[in-house]
Formats: sequence, C-alpha cells, structure tokens
Amino acid sequence: MTGRGPLPGGRTAAVAPALLLAAACSAASDGPPAPDTWRVSATPTLTIGALEGDSAYLFERIASAHFAGDGRIVVADGGLSVVRVFGPDGRFLHQFGRLGDGPGEFRNLRATWMVAPDTVGAWDDRLARLTYASLDGAVARVVTLMPGAGVPPGTHLDFLAGVRSDGSVVIGSVALGGADADGRRRDVVALHAFDASGTFTDTLATLGGLVRQQMGQATAPLPFSPFPFVAVVRDSVAVTDGSSPTVRLLAPDGGVREVAFPPNEVAPDSARAMLRDALEAREAMMLRFLPDAPPTRAVPHIAGLLVDDRGRLWTKVFDPGTDAAWLDGGRQVQGGTWWVADPAGRVVATVALPPSLRPLEVRGDRVLGVSTDALGVQRVAVHTLGGAPGS
Repeated sequence: MTGRGPLPGGRTAAVAPALLLAAACSAASDGPPAPDTWRVSATPTLTIGALEGDSAYLFERIASAHFAGDGRIVVADGGLSVVRVFGPDGRFLHQFGRLGDGPGEFRNLRATWMVAPDTVGAWDDRLARLTYASLDGAVARVVTLMPGAGVPPGTHLDFLAGVRSDGSVVIGSVALGGADADGRRRDVVALHAFDASGTFTDTLATLGGLVRQQMGQATAPLPFSPFPFVAVVRDSVAVTDGSSPTVRLLAPDGGVREVAFPPNEVAPDSARAMLRDALEAREAMMLRFLPDAPPTRAVPHIAGLLVDDRGRLWTKVFDPGTDAAWLDGGRQVQGGTWWVADPAGRVVATVALPPSLRPLEVRGDRVLGVSTDALGVQRVAVHTLGGAPGS
C-alpha cells in the first residue's frame, strides 16, 4: 500500500511503506504505551478447603481472606462466625470467634482486614461493631460505632468499604431511593467515616446502587443494573457505580481525581441475548421474568473493584453472561478480564482470572481468593501472578 502527497510544483510522489510505518510508530510513541498482559496461573499453588472431612477445612460462607505478615492465611467465615488461621502451607492452626454478643463473638461477621502483621480487625454489621484481636484469638479491644447526628436515625451501617492508615474506617449504608418518572427506584449508597474510637466524623460521598422497577407482581433490579463498588487506596476512597468506565478517587482533603478505564463495547441487544443463554444454562427462575423486563438501555462497564498491595486499581470488565444483576452480579465477582491502573492513573495491564476465582487480595506475585466449585463448595485458593512489576 502506498500513499501520495503534494510536492513543490504540484507534483506527487509515492511515500515508501517503511516511512509510513516509521511515522505511525513515532505517533504511537507520543501516546500511552499499550497495556501489558499479566498472567495468573490456571491452577492454584495452594488450596485450603474440602467437600467433607475435618471440620477445620469446611467453609460455609467465606467473607474475606488475607495474608498475614509472616505468610499465614487468615480466613473469616461469616456463615460460621469464626476466624480461622492457616499456616503458609495451608495447614490449620487455630480459630477464634463464635455466634454471640460478647467480646470476640459475632452476630454477622461481614469482613476482616489486617491491622498489623499479627493483628486482625473484624466488622460485624448486626452489632455495628469492630473487633481487634491477635492472630491467636486474644481480643485487644472492641469498638461500637456511634453514628451520632451525622447519620439519619434507623440507618443500617452495612458494609466495610475500607480502612485508612490512621485506623479510621469507611462504612457504607444502603437505602431505597425515590421513584423517577418511569417508576424506577435506585438505591442510595452513602459512605460514612468513623475515627479509631468509633465516633462519626463525616459522610464522604453518596453514589447510586441497584436500579429497581416493578415487574409483574414484584419489584426487582433491572437485569443490567449497575452495582456500586468501593475501596480504600492510600487513604483515598475509590468509588464507581459501574455505569461508566471511570473510577473516582476521593482524597482526604476533599480533592477528586478520576481514573478512566477502557469502555465496555457490548451492545444492549447482545448483552440481553448473553444473559438469556446464561439463565437457560443455569435453569434460573429469573428466565421467566425476562420478557417482562424493560428494554435494556445501557450495559455497565465495571463489574468489580480491587486494590493491590502496591496501590494499583483493578477493575473487572463487565460480562453480561456472568455479571448481570440477575446472575448475582456485583456480589460474587468471579473470573473474567481485569484492567489494572497504576497509582498515577495509567492503565498498565490486563489480566484474565480463572473462571471460578473470586479475588480478594493481591500481594506481590500471589493472588488470594475464593474458588467455588459446581457443588457450591468454597475453598481458599492462592494463584501466582506473572508479568507484573515486582511479582
């Protein structure tokens, strides 16, 4: 292929392909480099859990899992109200916690995090309480959150969004919003900050949650309703409702920065067909409601948010066949393709995760998550990450 351009005196001359290639490369070098492809091992290097046998390896509902400073693995089981500690080799060491209201007990264990290399924090939304304990189970302190006048009466403090370096926590609440002209109602998600003593300090932001509409005799989320995702990254709060390919970073000083990820190119009609196929494959009850669902106006862009140990943002590319609200999208973020942006906001990599893996933590060259098999049995899984700087 050749190109032609004007020369002095109105003459034209062929431009050599090599020169066109050089010009294209020069233009490309002026823009951001293409993202790298990082690799996650298809099979785990370590698995903790079993279908039957020793109860220490049987999980009911894994809420979170983390690496401790010395390589031990801490797993919170919300279904059993216990925190279990395993060695770096996956061997069970001990556990603490049980159902109850006393110190070291839980009514609804929703999340844990590592406060220090040998200290774990736990969030119980039923009791609105934070528990801090050593990895051997000794309770150091218990903090009950005090909303005060800053949070409307009756507000349920729901999910742990993250923890800042000063020990303050960001807790999300969810309320049903008012109806619009089309009869649609969207959840309102508010993010509240509490200091280390449990005192309310500020409501940091509100964002949209699930969009609901009357379908037949029931009110249900739209099949492709966006879903809110929140994380704390270097004391800023990262928020997105998934409806755009942008994540906002809310700094402690009130500044706002946006990180733009590549957009989702799936058309609404194609997404609806993919959802139908997925519902049929699962023999899901929601399949019979699909004809009554309103037309799909748009497809979300983001279906998951994660922050790794280097402060990089990971966002999952929305897949209509796995991430739709009618497939429990947002609550069970598994597998799929993820984009990674560095702390400066540049998209630097793409990563494909094994289909059954719900990632919870990325540290160095290890991805820690929950793997769920066809029988619904949960296991903790550790995979290796290759290609990332420092991995």
